[in-house]
Amino acid sequence: MSSETAVVEYKQADAAVEENEQKYEDVKNFNEYTKVTRKSLELWITYFQNQLGVLNFLAEKSDEEKEDFLFDMLDKNEDGRISAAELATHFRANNAGMDFYQALDKAITYAAMYDADSDATLDREEFKNFLARVTSEAESTFHDMCEYILMNVIFSANRNTAEEDAQAEKNADLISDDVKKKGRLYDALSDQRMMSLFAMFDQDGNGDIDFKEVANGIFKMKDIFAKSTQQVVHLMIMYDRDGNRTLDYDEFAWLILGICAIGEAEFGDVADALIEAVSSNNGLDDFNQEVSND
Repeated sequence: MSSETAVVEYKQADAAVEENEQKYEDVKNFNEYTKVTRKSLELWITYFQNQLGVLNFLAEKSDEEKEDFLFDMLDKNEDGRISAAELATHFRANNAGMDFYQALDKAITYAAMYDADSDATLDREEFKNFLARVTSEAESTFHDMCEYILMNVIFSANRNTAEEDAQAEKNADLISDDVKKKGRLYDALSDQRMMSLFAMFDQDGNGDIDFKEVANGIFKMKDIFAKSTQQVVHLMIMYDRDGNRTLDYDEFAWLILGICAIGEAEFGDVADALIEAVSSNNGLDDFNQEVSND
């Protein structure tokens, strides 16, 4: 039995059971009830036989074959890559109670983490790296984890509605943009220059950067900011999510990426210029005053 045949037969049995269960609402007499009940039992037997057939099929496959099968199951449009919306199917199926938006948000995060070529999707190698991370987090073996995920993707009742799938397709470009945006953040977080910048800005070494510490490096970048000092101040406030007028490492990274957007500059160029600026100790009273007065 092929992988397609095993899953198709199971899904057909699943649909038949669901259709027959709805007929109970239309039963008008005992005779009809008996017939519907008999049919229901027959369909449930077929359903479980086909479910067992899928499990037997999986048990015979190598880890590599299971990995390829799972990839193909998630790659709904068969383009050879898994989008964040397609990856969300995995998260929702494997987390009872997780809704469409929660699954999509988590999928965007993980797609961004493992999207090495920055195209907002996962190819087979990137997907393999994602599975390795999931396996490690669960303290499981790849064999067991891959089979567990497959079972849930195939059997779970927690799946998208047709309306949710249509919504994901309609917003495909926006979802891809979110993946790329988060991908840039993760790249920046792991960039040694970002780490060096944070350490240089954190003048008191307490692991957080207050607004004036940020000012001590940024204001000198007049070639990038030219007339946009106030925009930078607003960015600082926006990324200070807990409102304590300090930035942790993640918030600082978002700020630097926002600064890049303001100046339409690449992170590497901004990072190099900031490191040079912070290395000098010229006063920045004007910018500090703007921060204090905002």
